[in-house]
Amino acid sequence: MTSKQNDRLHRFGSWCIIGLLAGVVSCQATQPDRAPPPSRGPAPTASALSLLTTDGFEKDHPEVFATIQGALEFAQDRLPCDSGRVEVLVIGPDRPSAERLVRKLRPAETPDGPLDSDGQHRLDQAMSGEGDFFLSGYLDPKDPFLQLVFISPQIHDDANPRAFGQIVVHEYTHVYQMSWLRGLPAWPDVTDAMGPAWYVEGMADYLSWCWACEEGWMGSRGETSPLHAEMDRRMDGALELVRAHSPLVLEQSEGRSREDVGRELGPDSQGPLFYWMGSWAIAWLVDLAGRDAVIDEFYRHLAERGWSQAFEQSFGMSTAEFHRRFRDFLILPRAEQLAILPPPSSEQHEQ
Repeated sequence: MTSKQNDRLHRFGSWCIIGLLAGVVSCQATQPDRAPPPSRGPAPTASALSLLTTDGFEKDHPEVFATIQGALEFAQDRLPCDSGRVEVLVIGPDRPSAERLVRKLRPAETPDGPLDSDGQHRLDQAMSGEGDFFLSGYLDPKDPFLQLVFISPQIHDDANPRAFGQIVVHEYTHVYQMSWLRGLPAWPDVTDAMGPAWYVEGMADYLSWCWACEEGWMGSRGETSPLHAEMDRRMDGALELVRAHSPLVLEQSEGRSREDVGRELGPDSQGPLFYWMGSWAIAWLVDLAGRDAVIDEFYRHLAERGWSQAFEQSFGMSTAEFHRRFRDFLILPRAEQLAILPPPSSEQHEQ
C-alpha cells in the first residue's frame, strides 16, 4: 500500500460509541451510590447479525463487499459475544437506496418526511464518496440494538480492498466491548462502564491492525512489516502530542469526555491520543500480560469492579503505576519500543 493510500485509510477513522455512552451516563443519573453489580458470568457466544447494502453495491464493488463479509465472520470468530441485534449498513452512492438506509439509522429514525440534519449529512457523505465508519444504536436492556455503519467503503476499490477489513474488525471490536454492558446497571462514570477512551479505541485499533497483518490484509509484496511501519508512524504522532502538551496527557484524559479533551488539546488531538498513543498502550499491556488479559479478562473484571480495580486485577499494577511505566517506555529508543510488537515473521501470511 502506498503512503498516500495508507493516509487515506486512516483519515476515514471511526468515532464509534459516543452516542451509546451518553445513553449509559443518562440512564445512571438516578443512581448516586455506586454499588458493584452482580457478576454477569461468561460472555455469550453469538450476536444476531444482519447485513444490508445499497442497491447494486455487491455487484459494483465485489472485492470490498467480500472483504466486509469476511472480516465480519473473522471478527465474530475472534470476539464471540452477544450484544443483541447487530445491523450492518453498507451505504454506497445509489441515492434512493442510500436514503432508505440512512432513514434506518438509530436513534433518530425518520421513516417519512424530510431527513433531519444528521441524516442529510450522512446521505451527503454517501453521495460524495466521503468515507465514515462508526457504531451507533440503543442499549435498551429489553431489546439492545446496535448498528455498524460503513458509508462509502467503495473508496477502497482503488487501494487494497482487503485493507478495509481492518476497519471492519475495529468497529466490531466495539460491539464486543458493548456486549459486556448487557444486563448490568450502568456505572455513573463512563470510564467505569467501558474503560477510558484510550483503552476502548486503542484496543480496537491495535488488535485490528495485528489481526489484519497476521491475515495478510495489510501491506504489499516486499513490505516486510506493515504493523511495525504503522506503529512507528503512530509513535511519532504520539510523541509529538506529548511534546506539545505534557507527558501526563494520556493519564489526564481518563474520566473526561472526548469533547472536553478536544477542547483543551485541540480538535486534531483525539486521533494521536486515543488511537495512536492508545494503541501503543495496549501493545505494552499485551506484551506484559497477553491478548487474553486485554480482551477477555479485563472486561470480565470491569463488569464487576469498575475501571481501576479491573485494571489492577488484570495487569497486576495500579493505573498510576502503569502510567508511570508507560511514560518511561515512551522515552526508550525506537528499536526497543518496536521490539514489543509481534515479530515481522508472524505478522503476515503469504499473499
